[in-house]
Amino acid sequence: KKYYLGARQTIKMIHNAGGIAILAHPKSKTSEFSYSEKHLRQLLKLKFDGIEVYSSGNTREEIAKLKRLAKKFNILTSAGSDYHGYDDQFPLGICNAGKYVEGKMCKKLLIKLS
Repeated sequence: KKYYLGARQTIKMIHNAGGIAILAHPKSKTSEFSYSEKHLRQLLKLKFDGIEVYSSGNTREEIAKLKRLAKKFNILTSAGSDYHGYDDQFPLGICNAGKYVEGKMCKKLLIKLS
């Protein structure tokens, strides 16, 4: 039997461990975990530190919407290549049609962690 933690409990555990809580895959087309904009807003009120904006499957329009949400909630943006191994179609460290993660984004994440 699988057990799942709720978002609120998970965020608290991450913060207690000194980490930052990023909402991953908010617009995944291949996952059961794709959220409507209304649901995203409710989740972000739970005190996530950031949201994954740049991901291999996100369109430019989705990226723009997620960036606006991040700005509205004053949270970090993050990226994920969705790399899961050597045979993966998405190369490690690259997301959104071959674009690398912005250095500014990495700097903000590092500042938050320090």
